[in-house]
Amino acid sequence: LEPIHKQFVMYQLLKALKFIHSAGIVHRDLKPSNVLINSDACIKICDFGLARSVMSLTGKDIIMTDYVATRWYRAPEVLLGSTKYNSQADMWSVGCIFGELLNGKPMFPGTSTLNQLNKIRYLIIFNFLFFFLWLFSFWFFFFNFIFFFFFFFHFFFNFFFFFLSFFFFFFFFGSSSFSRCFSI
Repeated sequence: LEPIHKQFVMYQLLKALKFIHSAGIVHRDLKPSNVLINSDACIKICDFGLARSVMSLTGKDIIMTDYVATRWYRAPEVLLGSTKYNSQADMWSVGCIFGELLNGKPMFPGTSTLNQLNKIRYLIIFNFLFFFLWLFSFWFFFFNFIFFFFFFFHFFFNFFFFFLSFFFFFFFFGSSSFSRCFSI
């Protein structure tokens, strides 16, 4: 797929998911094999076998099963065994599908639930540390540039004013007074 097709697929997927979620339904099993695409890059979401309604007629919380979806696209709260989740679990799956579209391989190919959580944790920690290293290096170079800039101009202006004062001294007092000041 070309990048424009990937954008169009993601746009359609998010639009379809918005429609499903506005009806109060959570798909719970979004994965690339459940997103059908034709030659015009139009998609359809299929396999609503695990879909559930999140709207309760009695006003009580809906208890959902914790074993849903393919492990690689399962949200962390579902991996941790939560039975009270909502459409955000589908959004995690969409993010995993998007990452797979961009990279060409699954983002979190875990072999077990614990391995899956570790892969998610390592990615989050690595990106968190990478961000702070980038931020530190940016500010480090920024302040070094500012320091160099002010040091250079401070040196330049001191040098300039020294010769300017030397020139005015020579100009106003003449060469005879200059030679008297520096004669031995």
